[in-house]
Amino acid sequence: MRIAIFIFLCFVPSFAFSRDILIVTHPSKVTIIVPRHPLTLRAALRMHPQATILSGTFYDLRTHKPIGAIVTNNILIVNGVLRFGVLVKDGKAALTELPSTLTGITWFIGAGPILVKDGKVKIRSVGVQLSLTQRAPRHALLIFSPERIGFLVSTTPITLTELAYKALRLGAKDAINLDGGDSVNCAVKGRIIKVGRPLTNYFLVLP
Repeated sequence: MRIAIFIFLCFVPSFAFSRDILIVTHPSKVTIIVPRHPLTLRAALRMHPQATILSGTFYDLRTHKPIGAIVTNNILIVNGVLRFGVLVKDGKAALTELPSTLTGITWFIGAGPILVKDGKVKIRSVGVQLSLTQRAPRHALLIFSPERIGFLVSTTPITLTELAYKALRLGAKDAINLDGGDSVNCAVKGRIIKVGRPLTNYFLVLP
């Protein structure tokens, strides 16, 4: 499955238009990078020219360590406290708890809150307490089917509730919030869309 990229304007209840980017791909086309030191988006692009790069899970602003658990290729890279998130195994994605056995896991990232579950908006905290009414740039990981996922980036400040309904309208069966606000970074095929804080963990989406 080739990567599909959509850039569109979406009307939100605040009577403003939001510029959104939706990147749709197969779960096996995604990898998670945890650099030894925080990287600017431009520095990450120098390492991965013409790549699609998106910021990942939350991190401690003081230590720069991710607070969401991260697994890549059966190895627990970050033993974070957020242990509910998206798991990819055997080429299929699911919204679930991090299992005790890591065998066969291609990648996992812990985040939150849950935005959509089983095709319904069900905003539920899984270790992250965030305001539902505060507006900020947002980033979410959507699951359309086990073999089709998406990254939704809203560069215009919106609420978590608005983000959840956007994910639902786009057809997500499940969706979870990723790190947002000033942490949102997005580059599509080498083209910078939004620059945020230096990256402590990020998604690399292969063509």
